[in-house]
Amino acid sequence: MNINSISTGYGYAEQSKKNDSSKDKTNNGVINSNNKYSGEEERQIGILKDKYSRLAEANKRRQNPRQYIFDKYYNQNSPSYMKGLTEQQRDYGYTTEMRMTFQGTMDYFFGDDALGSEPTIYDDIEQANKKLYNRQEVNNQLKSLFKDNNVIIPDNLKLTFKIDPYTYNLAVSGTEDSNLINTIEQLLNSGDNSKELFLHIIKSRSDDSEQCTQEKLEKYRLNLEIKKYTGYDLKDLKVANGKFTTEEGADIAGVYSEALKYNYSIAAKYKGDILAYYSTQLNSLAKNGFDSIQDLVLSIDYKNGSLYDVGQMYNFGEGKTQWIEKLKEKIV
Repeated sequence: MNINSISTGYGYAEQSKKNDSSKDKTNNGVINSNNKYSGEEERQIGILKDKYSRLAEANKRRQNPRQYIFDKYYNQNSPSYMKGLTEQQRDYGYTTEMRMTFQGTMDYFFGDDALGSEPTIYDDIEQANKKLYNRQEVNNQLKSLFKDNNVIIPDNLKLTFKIDPYTYNLAVSGTEDSNLINTIEQLLNSGDNSKELFLHIIKSRSDDSEQCTQEKLEKYRLNLEIKKYTGYDLKDLKVANGKFTTEEGADIAGVYSEALKYNYSIAAKYKGDILAYYSTQLNSLAKNGFDSIQDLVLSIDYKNGSLYDVGQMYNFGEGKTQWIEKLKEKIV
């Protein structure tokens, strides 16, 4: 079973995944898809950060930090050599101390000796808990939004929120009360509310999602990437000779390449791989046609103060999360 939110397939193009959350920092709506979650993983990351930050500061005060760190992990004749570590712990400790001392960054390895007595982290459980927490937060945000605007939704009425991936326009269905529909649509289409709800649906997906497939997700992200750097929506471009072209006849891949070239927020070493990744997708979509892959139109139900996922096995709606406890019993 895999309930991870997004299998990107990016690898090196992880730099560009910022598209999905670029508005998180400037969100001027009530809905927030990225609520801070503090679970077991975050707690143990804090332990590792604290350990290696302290070690890095101590290393910087030594006459030869590089030699000291090497001796500590690999020189058995050194008085500072650490005994009792596994090969994996030794390699991780050395790499992490070097990176924290000279770069101020680190990766996280939950087999580190500092976590020897800490509980094992089970990724499926941690991801499920994180998604459930975010669902509860978004539910509360919606309740506050409706309450503050005197919106009363009848008990047991199931509404469906449907969101366009290009405009983030949200449409409401499930009732014949046009006044209620108009009021809710006006509220959810204000600020970044509809976009944040759209991103929340993506982050709540499981791998069996019928509406948020990997193929649709990649098309959505490709369009975001191209629009971010060129200002063009792929759906508005012509296809000529197997290429997306502007009204002036320019190949959008070339326009994108030039824009990426002069973007200095991305390290130069990543740009070639990012360009290759998206160029391959552009060529494939142009060859097969923009409509060869369905658009990432997303829906989610709302009933009795809770959102409910549609088209997937694992639901994070209120009263539908018993599967998480069963998962814990099965794994732990």
